[in-house]
Amino acid sequence: MNEDSTEDPDDGSVALCASCDRCRSRKTKCDGQRPCGNCLAKYMKKNKLS
Repeated sequence: MNEDSTEDPDDGSVALCASCDRCRSRKTKCDGQRPCGNCLAKYMKKNKLS
């Protein structure tokens, strides 16, 4: 059997979802910070226009 099988990797790694809900729903890149750079920029832009 091939040990480099991609069907069931057993390398001990765990995939974590670091993106915030807004970036996940908009399918944009999230930097993982809270609040993330995208959300902060949107907030600043929204408040600057008001």
